[in-house]
Amino acid sequence: MECVGCHAEFTAFYCQDCLDEKVAKHRKRLTRIKKKKKIAVRSVTMLLTSGPLQHSRKTIELQDAKRRAGALEAQIETMRRHLTEERESLRERRQAFEVRQDRLRRVRAQAVKDRRHWMALYDLTMPSPSNATLDSSIDANPAEPTTDPFTSLFTKVPDPYLAEAARLDRSLDKGQRMLAVELLFIFDLKLVRIRASSASFQAPGDGLVAHVGSLLWPTANEWHKFPADYVNACLGYALHLLDTLVRYYDVPIVPLYMTDHNLDRFAIGLSMFNYNVLYLCSLQGLDIPLSMVSQSAMNLRAACLKSQPREASELRPYPPSTQFAHGFYEVVRHTLELYTRDPSIPSKATAYLRELRFCEDDMDQFEREDEEKWDIIDNEGRTVSFNELSE
Repeated sequence: MECVGCHAEFTAFYCQDCLDEKVAKHRKRLTRIKKKKKIAVRSVTMLLTSGPLQHSRKTIELQDAKRRAGALEAQIETMRRHLTEERESLRERRQAFEVRQDRLRRVRAQAVKDRRHWMALYDLTMPSPSNATLDSSIDANPAEPTTDPFTSLFTKVPDPYLAEAARLDRSLDKGQRMLAVELLFIFDLKLVRIRASSASFQAPGDGLVAHVGSLLWPTANEWHKFPADYVNACLGYALHLLDTLVRYYDVPIVPLYMTDHNLDRFAIGLSMFNYNVLYLCSLQGLDIPLSMVSQSAMNLRAACLKSQPREASELRPYPPSTQFAHGFYEVVRHTLELYTRDPSIPSKATAYLRELRFCEDDMDQFEREDEEKWDIIDNEGRTVSFNELSE
């Protein structure tokens, strides 16, 4: 406690006790100030160092989160748009599928209707198997022996056997004709009418063109206009059909084969194929004119629809009888006319026919414009011209 003298105003001097008390209070204030300063410095240091960095990091994280959220929203919007497009595409595909399904139903119904029409037209309904078997009385009552002593060891064939054989023969005949008609549907062989305004395919005067598989059969004046792949595809269908048909009819055909793929030998091979088709048609009782020799698809269709396959198998194998009006070299000559734009083809084909030597008599009758230019080697090795040989 200050004394009375030290407590007075404008005192120049203090006593020892008052001075000690004032010094102690001053020290306490200095200590508190130092503590506050230290706390303030620590706070300022903390604010100046860690505070702004933490604020900046949070801001960056917040901005990154916003960007990620925006990207996710864009992806969600894109997925929604794609989902809408997929739903629309699925709806269109479903509608197209329903249209195709309806079309297939109509095509199937039309095919069934056409097949029933052909079956009824050619009476190809298969007979039901007879429930009655050969009667046991046949064995119990054997046929009487003949009166001829030489043939007394033989017995007459019972009539029920002949009736059963005739029934089986008729059943086999209908089965063969049914298989032949079924080939028309398997190979999609039919006649279609081409419009006259079609620029890609020139139809004949009646507008009817054979359609096999998914291709139109070239007409007589159109073979050279089609690429090799198209021609090979058409011939592939026709060859397969011919091979299957002759197996159904049990008809032996002339064994002619192609040995090369160049144009001249291709013409010979095509002639061989056309000749086989004509031969098969002739065995079915069809008279195909020479002008239709290149229309093999139409000719095969006619052979499929012919109603006498059993009679064909009873004929003699190749060579055909005199009833077959067309010779092989006539077919070759007509086929070569399809390639008249290349003048080298007839001479090359003629040389190749000479190498084949199928029938020299017919070959000698084959007309050649360059016959007089040929040279022939005699037995002694001398060259003799064609004119000298004829003299």
